[in-house]
Amino acid sequence: TGAGITGESFGVRITATSGPSEHVTIKDLTIKNFQFGVKSVETDGLTVSGVTVDSVGTAMHIEGNPSIVTPTDITGNTVKNSNSGIRLFDIKSDVGSCTSGTIDVFVQSNTIQNIGNTGIGLHNSDGACVQNNTIEDSTNSIAAQNQSHDVQIVNNVITDSTSAAIYLQGAERVFIKGNTITGDGEYGGFIRDEGNNHYFQIYDNSFQGMTCKVSDNGRIVGNTISDYNGGAAPGIKIDYCDNIVVSDNTITNNGMGIRMGPSVNGTFTSNTVTNNDWLGIYVHDSDHVVSNNIVNNNGGTSTASASPPYGGIIVEGASNITLTGNTANNNNQCGIYVSNQGHTISGNTATGNTWLSGSYTFGGDLCGTIAPIYPPTVTVPSDITVAAIWNNGTSVTYSGVTATDNVSVASGPTCDIASGTNFAVGTTTITCSATDNAGNVGSATFTVTVTFTDITPPTITVPSDISTTSTNPSVGTTVTFDVTAEDAVGVIGLHPSYHNNHVSSPICSTTSGHNGNPDNY
Repeated sequence: TGAGITGESFGVRITATSGPSEHVTIKDLTIKNFQFGVKSVETDGLTVSGVTVDSVGTAMHIEGNPSIVTPTDITGNTVKNSNSGIRLFDIKSDVGSCTSGTIDVFVQSNTIQNIGNTGIGLHNSDGACVQNNTIEDSTNSIAAQNQSHDVQIVNNVITDSTSAAIYLQGAERVFIKGNTITGDGEYGGFIRDEGNNHYFQIYDNSFQGMTCKVSDNGRIVGNTISDYNGGAAPGIKIDYCDNIVVSDNTITNNGMGIRMGPSVNGTFTSNTVTNNDWLGIYVHDSDHVVSNNIVNNNGGTSTASASPPYGGIIVEGASNITLTGNTANNNNQCGIYVSNQGHTISGNTATGNTWLSGSYTFGGDLCGTIAPIYPPTVTVPSDITVAAIWNNGTSVTYSGVTATDNVSVASGPTCDIASGTNFAVGTTTITCSATDNAGNVGSATFTVTVTFTDITPPTITVPSDISTTSTNPSVGTTVTFDVTAEDAVGVIGLHPSYHNNHVSSPICSTTSGHNGNPDNY
């Protein structure tokens, strides 16, 4: 037990003088209240096990020689309530897997709690196996940085980190697999790629969210990513990371599922992205392949428009994207939205995607430049038949002409013949149309038929009775007179007939109107 963490004080100090110290074992100690719990410089063969380090500045500070392999085994220790946990500098190992028997550097099965900075840190250290550790309440629980290579971070349990559960910066070929990472804060279960990392692999982990920033050639495969507490932040965020493969992940209950910022040549395939608050997959920049993903039930219950839109798969401001074989169902607002042309899009399925805003339905299964043309739907009354009392037709009124659209109706509906117009006898077709905000025009027609039946006979005007004298009783005499006929529609014939009596004289009878109605006088 020391006097405190200020000053140059050590629980155990191993310093090389004429050469590296060899085969040093530190075992079963309790170290408390020093600036350094254990500090080792250039030790060839260091084992630390069963040691409890509490309330120090740095629990274990281990330096190697960057030019030689320095076997190091830090196993089964407890580190707590300190500024920094276990930190390795310039430690080198042969490259292999944690189970291959060729690795020389192990940090494993340690319990690390309440660390103000880094729980386990590797700086310019190669080939280390960091496995089966339990780390709670650290700022960065595990960090690989400053030109560390071939580090394996495997099967650790990490909870409640304040900055990142796993932090990568300037590392290469880091392999992260089988870790269980959870937390309550914004970054409690977060993997942070802070830049300049190359050929990293993140396989089969459970965590809450991650970023890839200014790195390349990474693989993010088979992970379960859920419940990230960073507001609208995505489960996976890609910024300036080229040649990234993201596949076979399950991503749920985050602000977004996957968000691609500026980057190129990414492959995003066979992921299941569901129940994220804003959107499922956001695609930006160029030359990405997005294929065979299941992107359902994203977008929450929002009834407000946003940029990018809510929904399933959103392609915005991108170029040369291949979008094939994806399923995007039951997302809120848009199933698949594409803002511009110039992509390869085929074989996608989108159903049941929409939300209601006021009296309009906004969004749809396919939105933006891939949206089908949906003109307004115009509803008109059934065909109308009326009878006129005059042959010049009659006035007809109608109602019930409406228009709806999947977005909104900009103008209409209007009809080419207005209600209340006088319609001629016969059948007239009326066309009603409406236009939406995209300029699509929808129309519908109905007919008005006006019938007329003439049941009024013509009116015939004849002269007064005529009496005349004949000088020849056998043949009578010629009598001249005028007869006229009128009808509301028209007279088609005035038919004289003769009544043979003692005096031969004409009798006018059977005068017909336009519809054949006779009148006799």
